[in-house]
Amino acid sequence: SSLRWKLGTIAEQHGGHVPLHGRLFAQWMHHAFPNECALPRALDMTEAPMTNDEWLARRKTSTDVSKQVVQHVTDLALKAEGLACQDETCMLWTHGEELVSDMDLKMLGSPKAEQPQVQGQGLRCALRSLAMCGVAAALMAILFDSLRPFGSRFVRQVAKRSPSGTDDHSSMVY
Repeated sequence: SSLRWKLGTIAEQHGGHVPLHGRLFAQWMHHAFPNECALPRALDMTEAPMTNDEWLARRKTSTDVSKQVVQHVTDLALKAEGLACQDETCMLWTHGEELVSDMDLKMLGSPKAEQPQVQGQGLRCALRSLAMCGVAAALMAILFDSLRPFGSRFVRQVAKRSPSGTDDHSSMVY
């Protein structure tokens, strides 16, 4: 179908991935689910949508219509029902893309993509390694602390079994 083809063209623009927070995907969602998903704002439009009162104030016109006009539009809609256009030519589609972030989408899952060297990447890697070493040291301290009561019982049991009967624990390591 044309919707599937549109989704493929979005993916082609972004290295095989469809960015879910982009304007083109929002436009695709509107065509797939017109009652649930609003048509995204036009490309490079910085103006926020207007409320009904703001629209009326700008247009300085009335929205009242006669019953004859309402009936005429209703009749036209009933005649056109079932004639809805489903191919690409009927879609109001603009090809301009706006993404929420400037992340390089080619790097998101493509093993072939070259990863550019970012400033501070070495420092980030070193800090990550240092943090992992800290976590490992903390886990080892918790483990040794939780095993300490069991170790002292083991030492007492070995001392009771010693054949000399003396309390010389110089050969034992605590």
